[in-house]
Amino acid sequence: MACPQGTITLWQPTTLTGARERARYCALAGVSELDGLERLVPVRTVVREQLAWATSWWKHTPRPEDSDYPALAQLLDLDITLDDTVDDLRARDRFLLRIVLALLSRPDASLLIVDDIDQVKSMTVRDEVFFRLKNLSQRIPVIVNSSNPDTTGTVDRALWISPEERDVEDEQPSEED
Repeated sequence: MACPQGTITLWQPTTLTGARERARYCALAGVSELDGLERLVPVRTVVREQLAWATSWWKHTPRPEDSDYPALAQLLDLDITLDDTVDDLRARDRFLLRIVLALLSRPDASLLIVDDIDQVKSMTVRDEVFFRLKNLSQRIPVIVNSSNPDTTGTVDRALWISPEERDVEDEQPSEED
């Protein structure tokens, strides 16, 4: 979240100067250390726990049915029931659930960052996730980090650094130069 140079504009009415301020408006999904899912837990419990963490301690935690969860799940075309366990879900649905949880954790998000979509091993399933994220991008800007190129042309813009360019960027001048 630290920007060593350049600027970040998040369409907010005030200027966001610090990393903590920017973090409030950025939803982050796909980082296993942050949003890894316990496989034997029901989806209802996972969603309720995320809602509890996102809600102020003095407020009542809403039930998943009474929160933004149904709308977000519908927006991503996530067809699972709250009574399913995480282990019962397909890889695509588990990854989409992590995206929904990220958006629930940051209700004021102006940006969704999806890290390492390559965790979804099947390229066909990965393309389905890309398609659903493109639909979501009509509501909120989405940045996806992937080491694989978009072969279907689903994404609007792609920044691709070839291995040759990467090697040139990684070269550091020696002290003798």
